[in-house]
Amino acid sequence: MLKSEKITLARELVTEAQTKKGEQPATMARRLKVNPAIFTHLFKENADELLSDEMLLKIINDLRPKMLFKKVDTANHATIQNICKEAKRKHRFVCILGYPGAGKTAGLDHYNRHNGNVWVIECNSVMNRKQFFGEILSKMGINFKRGSLYDMIAAIITELNQKENPLLIFDEASKLRQTILLDLHYLRNATMQNAGIILAGVDYFYENLLKAAQRDKEGIPELLSRLQAKYTLEPPTKAEITEICKANGVTDEQTIKEFVRIKNFRELSNAILNETDESLS
Repeated sequence: MLKSEKITLARELVTEAQTKKGEQPATMARRLKVNPAIFTHLFKENADELLSDEMLLKIINDLRPKMLFKKVDTANHATIQNICKEAKRKHRFVCILGYPGAGKTAGLDHYNRHNGNVWVIECNSVMNRKQFFGEILSKMGINFKRGSLYDMIAAIITELNQKENPLLIFDEASKLRQTILLDLHYLRNATMQNAGIILAGVDYFYENLLKAAQRDKEGIPELLSRLQAKYTLEPPTKAEITEICKANGVTDEQTIKEFVRIKNFRELSNAILNETDESLS
């Protein structure tokens, strides 16, 4: 990609974030961990002199959609959009369950990109409690300098209770440690009148919560009692696979017949990318 193309794409992505999410440059800068002046430089005529290729790629990679192929409105995608909309509007605490490759991340990312006061936190098993809540502070663009874990959570609670219908989404929630789940229970209690929270994970996430509750693991029964609903995503249909294939340049009927055996959207994405790469070589 030429530098001029990177500048054009970065401008489009920043403009989209500002218009659709209503995000201010200073907040976006804190979220992306860059100097606020970067966004001023980006829209100057001599942006190619002011910004490095590395900085442009950082902006692009942080802001562009996570879906690798052209989007098709699948049943799972529509379900995720509706769940997010209701959780945001009604301040609900819910769980989205789905097999790996069900389209959770792409669907959540789409809702996040097109709505204000929404933040997606990508969970992982190596985060400790301070790192986890530090990530939330960063994603929300909260100017937090230094303090205890309690101070970090308090700052998040204050921000959520000052926003209009905010929504926190935790993707890959099945990777969260029990201690962090207990912290989320506290966060929910303190914001339940004003904020929505979504835990999105694989099928066994909820099963593990049930088992932990049956063993009276500290705080888990109380956490489960706060969950207002759980939703399970479905495998892709033949019609959806066919539509996705054709939208992304795979039109050979025999190839599509082979692809309809695929059981999840992630494998389908890889198969399509491999097929189109081979056709171009």
